[in-house]
Amino acid sequence: MKMQTDNTARKAENGSIFTVLLGGIAMIALISLSMFQLMSGPLTSASKVTQQNLAQTEMLTISRIAIVDAANQSDQGDCDTDLYVEPRPWRDPGATAAPVNGGLIPLGMGASTTDSWNTPYGYCVWDVGPTSGAAGCGGGTGMLAGAPDPHSGTANSRSVLAVISAGPDQNFQTTCSAYVDADTDLITRDTPDDDDIIQRFSYDEAASTAPSLWTLKTTDPETAEIDKNLDIGNNINMNTSTGLIQATQINTSGKTIASGGVELGDQTTVADADCNGTTVGLLRFNTNQDTVELCLNSGNWGLSGSVLPTWPLRGPNGSSTTPSYSFNNYSTSGMLHQPEGLVLFSSIDNITFGPASGTDYRMISNGGVQIANTTVTCDATAQGTVRYVESTKKYQLCDGSDWITLYPW
Repeated sequence: MKMQTDNTARKAENGSIFTVLLGGIAMIALISLSMFQLMSGPLTSASKVTQQNLAQTEMLTISRIAIVDAANQSDQGDCDTDLYVEPRPWRDPGATAAPVNGGLIPLGMGASTTDSWNTPYGYCVWDVGPTSGAAGCGGGTGMLAGAPDPHSGTANSRSVLAVISAGPDQNFQTTCSAYVDADTDLITRDTPDDDDIIQRFSYDEAASTAPSLWTLKTTDPETAEIDKNLDIGNNINMNTSTGLIQATQINTSGKTIASGGVELGDQTTVADADCNGTTVGLLRFNTNQDTVELCLNSGNWGLSGSVLPTWPLRGPNGSSTTPSYSFNNYSTSGMLHQPEGLVLFSSIDNITFGPASGTDYRMISNGGVQIANTTVTCDATAQGTVRYVESTKKYQLCDGSDWITLYPW
């Protein structure tokens, strides 16, 4: 009886141990399942989201590099001279997977070429503007025909570049297409829920990212416009045969050397009023006098230092065709040319030919000498002066004290 009771107790004890073992195994299985679900669920999703975020950030950087790189090409980005900037063509993918009708990131652009899953980035480019396709850049190699007017139509029909990641599955499911019309999207997905990541820019979006680089002068496809101040190094190199700098004002802190000469504005572009206390040293060329004029400290135009006039000096009322010569550069005195062909001396008290003493000089006129009347007082200063009195039709001579009538008596 006692033996039977011991066996029963032993069985009960073994059953309890087995139950505990089963419970432990079940707990381990439950923990393992929970860890598996955590690893394959939230942790996997978090890792996937992180990689996608990294890819999207990198793709935005690549796009901006492509936009700046476009304007830095040798042709200022307008390889077909239609006044629109075109990004660098894609790299031929060869046997490497790429978006349909697209290629890969160009190696010479300096941007990353592989995504977070170590798959080469896809790259699509459109040649926008009136010249595109086979007639455009590279004959359509490395880029698709884009919108003829990249400023009209839906944004998706005006794409100019796109960077595409194949996503976690590492298979591209994106197709890039040539321009169809103002409403048709140039990028399509094989399935709505594919995992490709696309970063695209329309022409206007790309231009707004680098406005000073993507603005071409409408009258010259080789000229880019920028509305910012430029801080340049030591030298500016230009085409020496056709180079031209046009500006309303140029300030230099050092020497200005012009091996081809300096052309000055004349009195019509550099007016009299332009000479003032703040423009001392300003130069202009006076076409009326054929002289270089300098703005003096007085605020007036004059001649100074090594800026010498040419002779004869023309008066302000003269020109190269009808010269007016003036000793004092005023129209009221000097030798003035008149329309009737006479040379008159006005506002001049005395005219002396030759030195004050010494060898005499004669005044010779093949056309005769006409003497007019004068009201000057006859004194020692006027001695020897001859005048003609129209009222009496007679000549008079100043003897140093009085006017003496000459022939006819």
